Amino acid sequence: MQAFTDFILQVTLPPNPIRSLDDTLTTAEQAGHDFYFNVANSDGVRTCNGCHTLDPPSGFFGTQGRSSFEAETQLFKIPHLRNAYQKVGMFGMPAVAGFRSGNNGNLGPQVRGFGFLHDGSVDTVFRFHGANVFSTTPTDQANLEQFVLAFDSTLAPLVGQQITLTSTNGGTVGPRISLLIARAAAGECEVTVKGTLAGEQRGWFRTAAGTFQSDRVSETPLTDAALRAQAATAGQERTYTCVPPGSGQRIGVDRDDDGFFDRDELDAGTDPENALSFPGAPTLVLVQTTSLSLKDASPTSRHFSFKSATTDDPSPNRIVPPSQGGANDPTSGGGMLVVYNSAGLSNDEVTVNLPAVNWTLLGSTGYQYKDPSPSSVISKVSLKTDRITVKGGKGWTYTLDEAGQGRVAVRLLLGSQGWCADGPAKMSGSPPSSARNDTVGRFKAASHAAAPGACPLTP
Repeated sequence: MQAFTDFILQVTLPPNPIRSLDDTLTTAEQAGHDFYFNVANSDGVRTCNGCHTLDPPSGFFGTQGRSSFEAETQLFKIPHLRNAYQKVGMFGMPAVAGFRSGNNGNLGPQVRGFGFLHDGSVDTVFRFHGANVFSTTPTDQANLEQFVLAFDSTLAPLVGQQITLTSTNGGTVGPRISLLIARAAAGECEVTVKGTLAGEQRGWFRTAAGTFQSDRVSETPLTDAALRAQAATAGQERTYTCVPPGSGQRIGVDRDDDGFFDRDELDAGTDPENALSFPGAPTLVLVQTTSLSLKDASPTSRHFSFKSATTDDPSPNRIVPPSQGGANDPTSGGGMLVVYNSAGLSNDEVTVNLPAVNWTLLGSTGYQYKDPSPSSVISKVSLKTDRITVKGGKGWTYTLDEAGQGRVAVRLLLGSQGWCADGPAKMSGSPPSSARNDTVGRFKAASHAAAPGACPLTP
């Protein structure tokens, strides 16, 4: 359930398709809006907004998460109203005390069998607003219905809208492109553009300055007019998209969100779809997880240990320390350790800098890291041919408060050289289950888990 909660809280409801793309209200919607916010005795006590709070900057779209007493056998949480339009499709309901009559007979086949109210028994928003508890006229009901069906959502109405400019349709699609740009200037979305230039697939995004930056960072940003003018050449169509705020650069020019633009990566021979592949990125050797264990009994009693032994593994998956005295020697350049959940839990990641002062040579080819301080996050790292061992210190901070991790990955980075392992939870018992080894406060990986096919991305 915790894993589902972590996931579902990241899900965003779509834009309201009934709301005008420029985010204005019709005359009826505006009248409903004014009643919603200003008529203090709509239910004899409050305005509509008094219970169904609409305050987008605070993240409230019809509710503050509070409950309401409805003279029934249980208290109900006040629902949000972002998806009221999705419930349209049930027509007609029996005459019920407390609601104005009308359309109470059988109206034939239905689109939906579940309407409004906590039990879905009310067929329309119009009828709901005619309940005896509300002080509304039929005109008020109609206006409120129009406003609620066009209710604000987390994303502005224009988000997701897309249109393509060609050499022949500028007069038709130009106003829509201008609308996308105007709403982006108002902060409702960000605009990206895709198309071909000089035989290459290219991308742009609208910057805060109102210009369009391409997917080569060294190129001078283009004005709106200059970018549109490119579409005048056949084969150089430009597709404009209004994307969610904060995603313009990623969708437009940096698809893997690693800070290196897509065409710059292609020019450098790296993969613009892989955040681990970028100009100057460490070369990661994929190694097995011989053993991996984490414990989280309490903040003062946490444990981490990792070992990878690759003597019997194929050559590409063997551990070879960097040359002593070379560019990646940690006694001069230090290193970094990253331990993270590789199964989608976004809040489980520990990154530890391993300063050069704590590294010493180990024999003629290896290295050893020690940090004896009481608050050390990592107390010991040993790196030699075909073997890496790591031990967490008393300051280890990786928590295990979810029901299960699924799998945990480890990266050790020394300059431009690094190693990556990814261990799934150990299965045991009959039938096989990971429950004993992957639970709150405890994770144990499968022994000798094979090297991953690719190093997992960090959360």
